[in-house]
This record gives sequence, structure tokens and C-alpha cells, in this order.
Amino acid sequence: RKTNLINFLNDTILLLTKTCKNLIVKANATTDAFKNNITLFTRILDRLLDGYDNRLRPGLGVYLSASITKSVA
Repeated sequence: RKTNLINFLNDTILLLTKTCKNLIVKANATTDAFKNNITLFTRILDRLLDGYDNRLRPGLGVYLSASITKSVA
């Protein structure tokens, strides 16, 4: 009877170990996919802005400007 319990515990520990390893691999793959998406997004944005003519809006992104609006009642 003790042998059955020991075998059961060994099998359970082995199964949990394999499951944890699989979860870690999946988490790493998800993180890598997220990083790849960010890289892809950055490349697309860089290509779009590469041809942007700064003469259209000089100073865009250089400094912040404030605009004050007044409501007319």
C-alpha cells in the first residue's frame, strides 16, 4: 500500500514538473510575441514618419504648445 502511495506521489510530482515547464515555455513565447509586435509596430510607424515633410508642420514634436480657449455664452 505504501508503494502505491509513493508511486502516485512520484507520478504527480513528475506531472506537475512537466506542466510547470510547459507553462514557462508558453509564457516566454507570449513575451517574445509581444516584443515582436512592438518591434513591428515601431518599424511601421518609422516608415510612415520617414517620408513626413516637416515643412507641413514645423516644430512638430519639438516642444509642447498650449492653447487657451474661451467659451462664448
